[in-house]
Amino acid sequence: DLVPPTVPGGFSVLSGDSAATVSWTASTDAFGVTGYEVWMQDTFVGAWIKIADVNTTAFTRLGLANGSCYRFKVRAYDAVGNMSDYTEPMQASPVLPPTPANTVRIEDTVGGVANPAITWVGNWKSYSGSAYSGGTMRALESSGSASMDFTGTGISIKVDAMYYFNRGYMDVFIDNAFSTRVDLYSVSASYTAPVYSSGTLPDGPHTIRVQWVSTPNPISGRTLLDIDCFDVTTGPDITAPPTPGTITVADLAGDETGRVSVAWSPSAGIDLAGYKLYRATDVAGPFEYISCFHVPSASYIDSGLTNGTTYYYRVTAVRPTTTGSLPSIRRGMSLPLGRRVVLCRVHSRNDRAQVMRSTQRPFAMEGRCRTWARHLVYLPSRGPDAS
Repeated sequence: DLVPPTVPGGFSVLSGDSAATVSWTASTDAFGVTGYEVWMQDTFVGAWIKIADVNTTAFTRLGLANGSCYRFKVRAYDAVGNMSDYTEPMQASPVLPPTPANTVRIEDTVGGVANPAITWVGNWKSYSGSAYSGGTMRALESSGSASMDFTGTGISIKVDAMYYFNRGYMDVFIDNAFSTRVDLYSVSASYTAPVYSSGTLPDGPHTIRVQWVSTPNPISGRTLLDIDCFDVTTGPDITAPPTPGTITVADLAGDETGRVSVAWSPSAGIDLAGYKLYRATDVAGPFEYISCFHVPSASYIDSGLTNGTTYYYRVTAVRPTTTGSLPSIRRGMSLPLGRRVVLCRVHSRNDRAQVMRSTQRPFAMEGRCRTWARHLVYLPSRGPDAS
């Protein structure tokens, strides 16, 4: 028997928490398939290693680093050692599971006294009733405010108060910046109502302040406001890592195969996992994923380029809590990431790279991150210019 099994089909990779699962459809062989070899490449180390021999059509690799990048491939073998060709390598990037949303209610009163987590300024009066959250609420009808510090990831805050016919206005400030004025007037009573919601705020510490408004409500003729409680919600860490620095592109001295060196300034950040590099032939994309790199790698040799074609590059920084965009797996959170792009043109001329022009232009908004691109045109060596 000299005929190898067919190449495993339907090869796919699914990332998980510190793990990646590879699966495929069975190969065929005239005398039967004995098993499969699973190979993995840590893109930081670079070498392919065999990690398993299995007789099933799936395998899970544990103990991987979240946010890092790995490549997998599989081949089949029969009883006499004939080996099929490898499947096309597929990429995986394990990721931390997102933090579930959690809401904490901060009541106006704790143990029968004003909650010390809230700074009360002015003549606030406490009222009791079963309709109030925690059985109490605090009201104000003269100069004063209530403020509170809060922090977290994926964070937001709500103010719960009462709508009623004798209510006035409240002004809300987030981090000492005016957010909105809330009209508390209503014909009918509404208890523990969410009168204000901040929406998702940047990760980290914040302050909310509810301010009494001296201008009476024109319908009620009153300035009364109350606070029943605050609801602080935290969720997944959605902060994008710092934007990688300027990309540089250089020809390889003495190389005649159209390869170029792409390098970038590393991002700052102690929890950075690595980088992902993309390439396109149009400034508007689509950008094709090329490879990913563990920290501290910040360079790549790109090969297989075509003379006369313009290429654009971009690099993104990746945190352990974000998967990034890989072609072989589903995207887990479209964490809003920073990027820079370099334009390069492969062309036959002389034996060294030449910077032809340098421009800057803005790219479209992506989530909460505005990106900029610096364009460099270079000419890698491919022998004398025929033109």
